[in-house]
Amino acid sequence: MKKKLRIFNPRPCCNIYGTRAHIRGVTFSLRVKVFSGAWIFVTQVGCRSFNQHELMKTHMHTLPEIFYVGQGSLILLADGRKFTIDRGSMIILPAGVFHSFESEKPAELYYINYVARLDKGADRSRLNQAARCMLFPRVMIGQNSCNLRPLFEKTLERTRQTTRSVMKRNFSALVQAIMRGFKNTLEISDIKAGNAAVYNPRVAESIRYMRRNVLQDLNLSDMCRDHLGMSMRHFSRIFKRSTGYSPRDFSLQLKMKSAAAMLKKKVPAKVVAEKLGYDEIYSFYRAFHNATGHGVLVRQR
Repeated sequence: MKKKLRIFNPRPCCNIYGTRAHIRGVTFSLRVKVFSGAWIFVTQVGCRSFNQHELMKTHMHTLPEIFYVGQGSLILLADGRKFTIDRGSMIILPAGVFHSFESEKPAELYYINYVARLDKGADRSRLNQAARCMLFPRVMIGQNSCNLRPLFEKTLERTRQTTRSVMKRNFSALVQAIMRGFKNTLEISDIKAGNAAVYNPRVAESIRYMRRNVLQDLNLSDMCRDHLGMSMRHFSRIFKRSTGYSPRDFSLQLKMKSAAAMLKKKVPAKVVAEKLGYDEIYSFYRAFHNATGHGVLVRQR
C-alpha cells in the first residue's frame, strides 16, 4: 500500500499591517544523504507569500531551517543584525535563533525544516563546506546561481497520489541544488551588529580565504589581485557594505579570535604572538587589548 503525504492547505495569516498572507506546505519524514555517513531527515517543506509592507512576528523554531527567496527581496532580522536578502539568496538558521522577516514589496519565501544526523565513526574532516553548514548549522547566508523555485514547486505539488519514492527523488535533487549555494557562505556573526548588510559572493569568498590563512602573514592587496581579481579600493568598498568592517579590521579580528582560542588552551603568549606573525610580544599585547578590551593574562585564566 502506498503511503500518502500529509499536505497543508493554504491558510491566511494576519500580520501587524493588517494584510493577509498565505502559507502552503507538506509535512513528512524523509531521509536524504548529504555526504558519506551524513544524513538529514526532512520534516517539512513549505512556502510563505509576503504582501507589501509585511512584518513577520519575531519567533524561533526547535529545528534547523533553510530558507530560499524565490521572488522579491526581504530583510532578515536575527541576532541583533539586519540583512537584505534578494531573489536567489539562501539562509540557514540553527534551532533556537529568534528571527523575523520584513518585506517592502511582495515576496515569496520557501523553507525547509530538518534534523541532521552524523553516523558514529564518520570522518568529520572529510565533510565539504556545504555538508558542514547543514550538519552543524550556524546563522549563514549564501546564494544560488540556479533558480530553485521549480524544484521547490515540484516538491510542493498538491497531489494525494504522490508516493514517498517520488517525493524522495524530488527532494534529493532539491538538497543537492541547495548545497551548491552553501559553498561560499557569510556568517551573520561576521556582520557588525546594527549594520544593514547585503550578501556578496566575493566577500564570502574572501572571508573564507582569510579564515584559512589566519596564521599566515596575509597581504590583502595580493589576495584581491590574485584570488578575487579586483582592486583593493573596490574590495574595501563592497566588504564594508556587506560586513560593516574594513578588510584590515576584520582580518585583525580573526587573528585575535584565534589568539583567544589558543590562550584559552594555555598556549604561552609568546608562542601565540609568533604564530600570528608579531615580532614583538608587546605589539601583540597591545593589539589583543585593543581588539578584545582586556589583557592576555585575563584570557589565560
